[in-house]
Amino acid sequence: MDFDKKYAGKLAAGFYLDNNRLYFVCLGQKGKSVELVHAESVQLNSLLSAVAVGEDLIGAGGLDFDDDGNFDLTSDSGDDAFLNHSDNSDSEDSAIIASLLNQLPAKNIKAGVSLPEPFIYYTYFYSDWGLSGKKLKDKVIEELAKQRSEEEPLSPDSLFLMKLADGRVLAIVRDQDVNLFGSLQEIRRQRLAKVPQLQFVETAEMSLINLVNQHYDIDEKEITVIINVGNESSRLIFLQGHEIYNISYIIGAGIDSDNVCLTIYSRILLEQDNLNLHQIDHIILTGEARKAGLKNLLINKFQDKINIDLLELREPGIHGIDEYLSEFAVAIGAATRVLEGSSDRTYDVDLMPPGVREEQKVFKLGVVGWFLLIMIPVLAFFATMKMIQQEERLEEARKEFRIAKTLHEELQPFAKQHEQITNKLASYEQAVVLVDSLMSGTKDGSTFIRQLSSAVGKSAPLWLTEFARRSNGSVIIKGYSLYRNRIPRFAKLLPGEVSLNRVEVIEIREREVYQFQLTTKPVK
Repeated sequence: MDFDKKYAGKLAAGFYLDNNRLYFVCLGQKGKSVELVHAESVQLNSLLSAVAVGEDLIGAGGLDFDDDGNFDLTSDSGDDAFLNHSDNSDSEDSAIIASLLNQLPAKNIKAGVSLPEPFIYYTYFYSDWGLSGKKLKDKVIEELAKQRSEEEPLSPDSLFLMKLADGRVLAIVRDQDVNLFGSLQEIRRQRLAKVPQLQFVETAEMSLINLVNQHYDIDEKEITVIINVGNESSRLIFLQGHEIYNISYIIGAGIDSDNVCLTIYSRILLEQDNLNLHQIDHIILTGEARKAGLKNLLINKFQDKINIDLLELREPGIHGIDEYLSEFAVAIGAATRVLEGSSDRTYDVDLMPPGVREEQKVFKLGVVGWFLLIMIPVLAFFATMKMIQQEERLEEARKEFRIAKTLHEELQPFAKQHEQITNKLASYEQAVVLVDSLMSGTKDGSTFIRQLSSAVGKSAPLWLTEFARRSNGSVIIKGYSLYRNRIPRFAKLLPGEVSLNRVEVIEIREREVYQFQLTTKPVK
């Protein structure tokens, strides 16, 4: 079957590395339904004996499917066939993982990675120092450097912070290099298999919290404990509603420990006392809890006071998953986050090393990309032709400009002549205005003009600028003189009664001259 068509390309993988055991799942989304396509856990440096989940098992006697593509894993055949793990110390990690990836039903798959301790660790701070964002991260790195004086300082990409409801700051730190990334890069370089594109690197606890938040409707006041039993260690996660209340320190007992159940029970009581929790409402079991028999022990200890059960994936409902796959819960949580993306209940933790992110940036061309690549020469040709046309238009514009410039230079002498003629006309108009302003109403105007001209000639250098006739027959004369003593002489030479009204010193063309005003009443 063509899985890309069946799931419309919505395939997602989840990796969970618990010590040296790798858990891997592949989910496919069809509409609102999510189905389990493949699930497998392998011991690194061991021989794979993979059994895929899906239509490959039909007719193989492994699992029975109903009409909706669901199957029941509670039967003996389902348990044995699906969870088939074997070891072989002669195999290399890269070859093991490549063999695992080659069993995927499609090539273009995105994936998420979950890591436990010792690759990551949690630490709490009881104050945020009034900081946030980058400043808070820098402060936390500074505080952690005091605790890690003999180690290299942390980089910002290896740290993720979140503020808890009680005011504490939870720091999630990527503390070690992960050989899984090196193996995936080696597989990609040697082309041993198609490596999924990693979207994020989160912690096992965050994968479980996001998965529980998506599939459980929890009241905001209820306290829920998620217990994850690993191969060599375990962890308690406390939620209040859908928010993180506390993540306990690691418990050094796993499925390989004989008293893991009693150890976890004791730790629950201790954490409940330390956190001052009066009541625990729900306990959800994940990881190897089913194999350890933890459910029965806790039910006997708490005597039905707490709702205790293995993880159930309810909404939107992942078909093909039941309690026998609780050990794959972390990997399923990572794959579900890839499919569903971010939401109000999702903690978007990402501790991916920058080198891993850069390694994935490969130049890829889709159908549109190839079409554009083919179109580049065509576009270049049309662009060249357009440039040639524009160059021709530009050359024509240059020719027109040169012609216009030549005409402009030829017209310059005519422009100067025009200016001179305009100035002369202006002087004539001024003279006409002066004449018109004279004693137009007197019979002897020409005699006054003659007397006025004679007075100006005898008082030169002196020039007149304005005449104004009053109603009483007197005339106001305004003008300028280069010398002060020429003004009284001019006044004496005028006919009739003359009175000197005003003399002021002003500057014209960087020279001081005398502006005057006088009044005369010519004799009729």
